[in-house]
Amino acid sequence: MKNEDHELWLSSNHSLFFSKYSYISSIEETEFYLIGNKGVEGGFLIPEAKATDYFLLIRGFIDEEDFTSLMNALAQIEEVLVAAEIDVERLKSKENLVF
Repeated sequence: MKNEDHELWLSSNHSLFFSKYSYISSIEETEFYLIGNKGVEGGFLIPEAKATDYFLLIRGFIDEEDFTSLMNALAQIEEVLVAAEIDVERLKSKENLVF
C-alpha cells in the first residue's frame, strides 16, 4: 500500500520526501517497507548508496529460509537488477531510515 512519503528533515526549513510503500503481515507480525532512495524533488535518502533506487526494510522476525526465498523471488523480477542484503550498521546515514 502506498503510504505518506517518508520525510527527512535537513534543517528547520528544508526537508526531502521519499516514496514509501508498506505491507504488514498480520499472521507473521512482520512489516515490509519499500522506500525510494531518490527524493521526490532530488537528493538521496542514503547518499553513500546513490546507485540504489529502493530499499526494502523488514521489521520484525523473518527466518533465514523465508529471507532466502524473498531474495530469490526479487532476483527473478525482470526490472530488478540487483537484490542484496545491506548491513545497516555500516551505513553512515542509517538514521535516515528511522520512521
